[in-house]
Amino acid sequence: MQLSLFQMKTESVHDPGRAVYTPGYRVMLVKDPGVYAPANVSSSVGAAEMFRKLLTEKGSTDREHFMVLMLNGQNSVLGFNMAAVGGHNCAQVRLPEIFRVLLLAGAGSFVVGHNHPSGCRNPSLEDIALTREIVRSAKLLGLLLLDHIILADFKEYYSFADDGKLREISREIANE
Repeated sequence: MQLSLFQMKTESVHDPGRAVYTPGYRVMLVKDPGVYAPANVSSSVGAAEMFRKLLTEKGSTDREHFMVLMLNGQNSVLGFNMAAVGGHNCAQVRLPEIFRVLLLAGAGSFVVGHNHPSGCRNPSLEDIALTREIVRSAKLLGLLLLDHIILADFKEYYSFADDGKLREISREIANE
């Protein structure tokens, strides 16, 4: 007889005389080789420089890379994570990949960033939607997104915080 999660069964499924193997799990944060970078991030300029350095040393400019910069309460850099690597015009970003590393590292705040290989610095509708989901999820977890940086090339960038877009998104979520 096959049981569905939605069906009620009147007889007991539990057999106290039968032991089954139940695996245990542990979760670890493993440090990878890092990069030499500023000890703290105090502005979008500093965050953009950090993401450019990460992209140069750990990624490539021909594909989209989504990066997470983990910070403590004083905005000192705890570390970074390359959360997603995509194609020439998108990277499939999953929220669990962003937040798992933040929680394991004990970060209080963070900055996310990605590059646009096309050279366009303006956020796409998908970038705005993703930022909204990150802010919403961070709020639930007690974390603070300080900025979302888009690198257009090695000179230009867009900052959701500097443009006021991050504040606007945060207000919308607070009013939900």
